[in-house]
Amino acid sequence: MVSYRFGVESLVVTLAVGSLLAGVLTGWTGGAVTGTPPAWTSTAVSVISDTFGLPVPPVVVIWLLFAVAAGIVLARTQSGRSTYLTGSNPVAARRALVRTGRTWTAGFVVSALMATLVGVLLAGNGGGNLTAGDPYLFQALTAVIVGGTMFGGRGDYWRTVLGALILTVVTYLLDAHNYSTGVQEMVYGLLIMIVVAAYGRERRVRDRV
Repeated sequence: MVSYRFGVESLVVTLAVGSLLAGVLTGWTGGAVTGTPPAWTSTAVSVISDTFGLPVPPVVVIWLLFAVAAGIVLARTQSGRSTYLTGSNPVAARRALVRTGRTWTAGFVVSALMATLVGVLLAGNGGGNLTAGDPYLFQALTAVIVGGTMFGGRGDYWRTVLGALILTVVTYLLDAHNYSTGVQEMVYGLLIMIVVAAYGRERRVRDRV
């Protein structure tokens, strides 16, 4: 509601609220998070676990189910089309009688629910920690940019999925060669600049045509 009402960039609002909540939780817990996650979370994210006898980790199956469901909802339903229209051009969406305020807010709510699920699964991979998700922030942003959802690209859900898969492969290759976190972030930054330049060029060509 803050992002929509005051026209603040959604990424800025997300980062601000995340920092605010992290500060509140740090003060509440004294900086120490204790407790053991349920056993099923560790099983779900373990690479040696199987799913109904198949040699596939449960976390992969969970991701596939959510990916297919999200892709269908966004591409085939009125809510999904309203989301795309609101994100690309709120003015045109309002003139098309889309309830942009409700759509904008619902997008944040769904995002928060998905982030909660990911947080639960992440806790199974080493326990709860207030900073456990920090290494994934820049990676997630890079995946979205590579998918073209930001900075002028013709982004959609499946392009973002493709961006996430490409980034995952790049990350594993860098880890396999024992590159440091600093080198990995430089590679991500270089990838972002290349992709943003390419999408910007694509937009200019479309405008001329």
